[in-house]
Amino acid sequence: MDTCRELATNHAAEGTVVWADVQTAGRGRPGHYWHSPAATALHLSILLRPPRFSIAPTLAWLTMLGALAVCDTVNVVAEQYLQLHRASIKWPNDVMLNGRKVAGLLVESAWQNDQIEFAIVGIGLNVNTQFVDLPPSLSGIATSLSSTFGATLNREEILILLLSAVERRYLSVCDCQINTLFTDYTANLATIGQHIVVSHFGTTVEGIAKGIAADGSLLLKSGNMEHKISFGEITVRESQAGAWHPKL
Repeated sequence: MDTCRELATNHAAEGTVVWADVQTAGRGRPGHYWHSPAATALHLSILLRPPRFSIAPTLAWLTMLGALAVCDTVNVVAEQYLQLHRASIKWPNDVMLNGRKVAGLLVESAWQNDQIEFAIVGIGLNVNTQFVDLPPSLSGIATSLSSTFGATLNREEILILLLSAVERRYLSVCDCQINTLFTDYTANLATIGQHIVVSHFGTTVEGIAKGIAADGSLLLKSGNMEHKISFGEITVRESQAGAWHPKL
């Protein structure tokens, strides 16, 4: 992300991709750790210079299209291996496979006044990552394509699939096909209908995830109130047993 930002400030062309073979300081939302062994996963940053929309929708749309592009890629690989598994999205930017996290996204941007100068979509996708020596904090909540499909995959082939999916989704957004993006994101969002607790701004809100707003905010129904949440940490509550899932 840092290298891509430096290239962006030096007028690198849209579509520039920085791919790291290993991460030693991978970052996500505060307190999140990404397990990044060498030569196993895809860690890439994509430089985009999107049309000058307003701030909130642009960042939400880029998060949506990045997550959908990963889902598209995972689903293509699943079909190649004749697997029924399909990727889903945990709001706002985690991609899940068989209930475990297989990829995460981070969108950063630079603005001048209220106009976007560039955005960087960072994607971490577990391809051949193995979890024998998985850190305890990730035990039981992470997976990889290799672990799920039972085969060692060619990372460069996956990279090509992923970049093609990002380009396809991005061009549709630039062509103002926002409704398609929003509809597809909602259809792939596993969070909808779940009984969850969201921690944000030092408070927690519990309720049922009902959908998302046009700016990507989560709509949470809690009693007779509906909350619109722009970001937060989600814990899924298994309402029948009254038990709590670990954070994903």
